[in-house]
Amino acid sequence: MTGVQTCALPICTLRAGPRAPQLMGLSLDAAKAKLHEVELRSGEVTSEWSDTIARGMVVRQTPEAGVRVPAEVLVDLVLSKGPEKTVVPDLTGMDLAGVKAALAAADLRLSGPETAQQPGQPDGVAIYQNVTAGTSVARGTKVHVVINKRPPVPAPTEPTPTEPTEPPAEPAADAPKTVDDVAGSVVGEVVDQVMEKTAEKGRELTKKGIEAAKDWSREKLDEFKNRDAKPAPKAAEGPEAP
Repeated sequence: MTGVQTCALPICTLRAGPRAPQLMGLSLDAAKAKLHEVELRSGEVTSEWSDTIARGMVVRQTPEAGVRVPAEVLVDLVLSKGPEKTVVPDLTGMDLAGVKAALAAADLRLSGPETAQQPGQPDGVAIYQNVTAGTSVARGTKVHVVINKRPPVPAPTEPTPTEPTEPPAEPAADAPKTVDDVAGSVVGEVVDQVMEKTAEKGRELTKKGIEAAKDWSREKLDEFKNRDAKPAPKAAEGPEAP
């Protein structure tokens, strides 16, 4: 049946239904408003990936645009979830709130964040992301981010007061020597003199021994030379041969 039957007793008339409007590319609210203009209503709403239609917009409709639709028939809509893959945004230089917003807009998830120190960069901004900006990845991919965190500035410390140092004590005056001290000193001097005399005597004896050894060596050498200088005895002459 391609029309709408309206009955008003005693006569019934058949009225053709409106044509379905073109809804592709419209948002859900705009599509419903368009259907309401022609006295139609939306039915089941589903979604699917689309590389050509922006996310949240109508990709397909059933019945199609231009087809006459009875009033009791609902128009089913399919909304776009956007491309199946998404592009990773550049997160460097953003604060944590900006990072979260940018990832949510790209249908990505935040991993971390981790903190590190990088001199010359503002505190609290992203300094690293593990997926390069501009890379196409599956939606829902986790992107690891490192946030710069400057070390805390140490609080100024007050100088520690130093205690005054006492001047070095003056050496005590020499105590008066006792009789034992004097006796010990004298004995020590005598022992030193005896040891020195003994050493001198030993050196003299050693010197005399060396001289005696030299004299003995010279005597033996002279005897040896004199023995070699004596002429050899002549052989005895025998009787002449006849």
